[in-house]
Amino acid sequence: MVKLLQLIPYRFFYLLGLAVFILGMPFSNLMMSQGLFYISGAWLLSSIAYNNTLARIKLYFGNKQALALASIFLALLIGLAYTTNFDYGLKDIRVKLPLFLLPFVIVGLGSLTEKEYRAMLLLFMMAVASSTIVGYFSALSHYGNMYDARQLSPYISNIRLSLLIIMAIFIAGWLAIKFRNPGFTIAVAAICIWLLFFLYKLESLTALGTIFIVWLVLLLFNLKKVKPMALRIALPLLLIACAGCVIYFTYASYNEYFTPKPVAGASAVSKYGNKYDMMGEPYMIENGNPLWEYVSYKELKEEWPNRSKINFDSTDTKGQRLFYTIIRYMASKGLKKDREGLQALTDADIDNIESGIGNANYTAQRGLKARLHKVLWEYQVYKAYRNPSGHSVFMRLAFWQNSWNVIKSHPLIGVGTGDVIDAVGLQYTKDNSPLEAKWRLRSHNQFLAIGIALGFIGILIFIFSMLYPYLSTKGYKSVLFTAFFVTAFLSMLTEDTLESQAGVSFYIFFFCVFLFLKPGSLATPKVGWGLFERSGK
Repeated sequence: MVKLLQLIPYRFFYLLGLAVFILGMPFSNLMMSQGLFYISGAWLLSSIAYNNTLARIKLYFGNKQALALASIFLALLIGLAYTTNFDYGLKDIRVKLPLFLLPFVIVGLGSLTEKEYRAMLLLFMMAVASSTIVGYFSALSHYGNMYDARQLSPYISNIRLSLLIIMAIFIAGWLAIKFRNPGFTIAVAAICIWLLFFLYKLESLTALGTIFIVWLVLLLFNLKKVKPMALRIALPLLLIACAGCVIYFTYASYNEYFTPKPVAGASAVSKYGNKYDMMGEPYMIENGNPLWEYVSYKELKEEWPNRSKINFDSTDTKGQRLFYTIIRYMASKGLKKDREGLQALTDADIDNIESGIGNANYTAQRGLKARLHKVLWEYQVYKAYRNPSGHSVFMRLAFWQNSWNVIKSHPLIGVGTGDVIDAVGLQYTKDNSPLEAKWRLRSHNQFLAIGIALGFIGILIFIFSMLYPYLSTKGYKSVLFTAFFVTAFLSMLTEDTLESQAGVSFYIFFFCVFLFLKPGSLATPKVGWGLFERSGK
């Protein structure tokens, strides 16, 4: 039986498992699971075939970095001991299982050769680029200019995809330097430009800000190594220029949005003799136009059935009150909100309103400007009503405050691994939160999420599990390791990165890439090619 098992090409299945896992990261959770299954199967059967199971287990427990990565997983296991919602706790453990399992099997199977390592990174870059191309043109073909930015990422969440894109951009640059081939460099440059364009269309201010911060950190760590001197001077200047452009763009967009525009034909009554109503906050504006001035509720209600089959007193397709969407949209076009203004709207405008689009510019402006205008609108609504429901930026403030209140009530060891959702929900009720029930979500900050489950002890363990592998291996000397570490850390400030399979996979895979898969980083146990046995690496 052992002789037969040694005929199986384990090394092939190990590499195949890594490839399937990589392809699954931007495309499919199922593929990621399948890739991990192949790798785990290769570990188990090859350890039996070569009778080195115990030796591989010892390799894992002798690897301080692997144990550090698993420390937070162990803490979460301990957190099951004092949880009351055991079902949710087990689900959370299952999602986070790769934090232990992937390093365990990779340490037992060994690192890659230089050729394999570069091929793996190249495959990742191509998989991410392919996912963005498919997502972008799929959204255009299905929705045209009516697509929502989130529809550009049909396979995984747009937030998780943006993390992969950031890494793909820095990996592309690293590969271009390593291969030093003009044709390859041009191709890589084209891919980087496309990925940056995609992030723009994805309206991902966070991702573009992360790239800027990573670039700044890398420059600080490596500026002395840059040669020639002209380049050493040019890079900081380029960084300053980019920062200046961002500041100018933000300032110009803010001024454009909030600078009042004169109202044509100002009067106290409409063309049809109806007095205008004042129905909301007088300072709220849309594209520089007053939101609640020149509103004739009576005329809008009477004229709307002539333009649409959707009931005036109902909601648009996004579940927003239709009346408010009409008011916002008409204000964004500088129209009076009366019968005459409604008649001036095109059929396309009516379709936009029915689809829940509150600003005419959202269909013409795709990218950062549209996203910035949405944030400015969120700010106005929050300032006027102190209710952030449905507005992603300001809801995070409510999420963080609620999570912090839970931690203050259970500061030492938290509420337990399975009671996070229950504790968060109870805290919202206790604080009489203005958030609507459907928006009463969890932390959107990984450190706070860990703090709720495991208290300040858990937060310290989590920080240790991240910092020790990076610092003990002098990861700050590696451009790619540092790019990943900063990206992962920043993502955890605004997202529960480890609360989904895609997020956990991103996090632990790249730690494994730079700690264990990098050529020469591990001793390589006997893992043969079976019938395809070959010598050398």
